[in-house]
Amino acid sequence: MHDLGGSLIAWGLLLVVLPLAIGTYLLGKHAKLSREWTRRKAEVVSERWSSVGMSDGTGSALKAVTIRWVDDVGREHFFTNPIQHSGAGFLKRVPYPVDVYVDPANPNRGILARGIGSYRGLGALVLALPTLVVLVVGYLIL
Repeated sequence: MHDLGGSLIAWGLLLVVLPLAIGTYLLGKHAKLSREWTRRKAEVVSERWSSVGMSDGTGSALKAVTIRWVDDVGREHFFTNPIQHSGAGFLKRVPYPVDVYVDPANPNRGILARGIGSYRGLGALVLALPTLVVLVVGYLIL
């Protein structure tokens, strides 16, 4: 007979503990960048969509944004945000302003400071999953 209790514990670990660990890691990474990198005003200058998913073309589209910022002496720097996202709800006309963190050692390396394309936004999204699981399980049990 199948051990239902063991399966529930395994699913609980997978759906609660793993997202908590990943979300906490991402939020910690955001906190470190906010201390060590420089926050700047910038603008998204291009968006590139790519398809991810199944070989038959089904799946979802992810958006990679290229960002431009200008340093204190007027030099332009460009980088592609390392976190791609679906961009759902973000129908902005390019270019549009954003806040970024820039690596002082490499001004062509940076990341969005806010939103789903940032470590903070992605971490918060991942942390929301365990809350949803607990609410759904609680509702089903009661």
